[in-house]
Amino acid sequence: MRRTREQSLALRKTLLDCAEQIFARKGFAQTTLDEIAAKAGVTRGAIYVHFKSKAAVFEALFERPDLTLAPFDLPARPASARPMAWLAQELRGKLKRMLGNRSARRLYGIALADAESVRRNAALATRIESAVANVEGKIADVLNDAAQCGEIDVTLDTHASARFIYAALTGFFCRQLAGGQPTADDLLVARVVDTVLCCVQLSTPDHISPQPVPRTGTAVQPALRG
Repeated sequence: MRRTREQSLALRKTLLDCAEQIFARKGFAQTTLDEIAAKAGVTRGAIYVHFKSKAAVFEALFERPDLTLAPFDLPARPASARPMAWLAQELRGKLKRMLGNRSARRLYGIALADAESVRRNAALATRIESAVANVEGKIADVLNDAAQCGEIDVTLDTHASARFIYAALTGFFCRQLAGGQPTADDLLVARVVDTVLCCVQLSTPDHISPQPVPRTGTAVQPALRG
């Protein structure tokens, strides 16, 4: 009996739901298609109707709303939006979703924290690298716009800065996962994003007061030790 389109789509969703659970528990390298099939209650051959490989199953998990192979992907910036304020807002929203949404946390946890095993699959590694380069390029474009608007120094290496921003935020996400209790607290997310942007010598965000610079000849007090 031929499956209807609705049945086919339902099976595909079931396969992806089961795969996500197993990937989250065992990691990419240790998960097999046989395990996914068994959990879904189908044969291994049924998986091949929808996916040509384990890597294809993993990649398909990112087809869900607001998920991309590389986190921090940016939409088109409205022409009226100030580049740096808009970038900060977008990055905060992406980081909060990564930490607060269970599915996003699981998938990005595999792709980033278990990156070594994921990237052993050459085809998948190539697609991930391409996705990361695309995201970094979009961040660099916003930085270039900010430089043209006078918000940041025009001599800033925007491509290197974009790579730093991406690496710093994904590194923070992995550190939160390693801690066992990731939090999507708004204040923490805002502070992390703002600190990362300030570290690449961007203009100080409006809601952060700049620290006073000691006058020449004024001794700077050493930090207190515990």
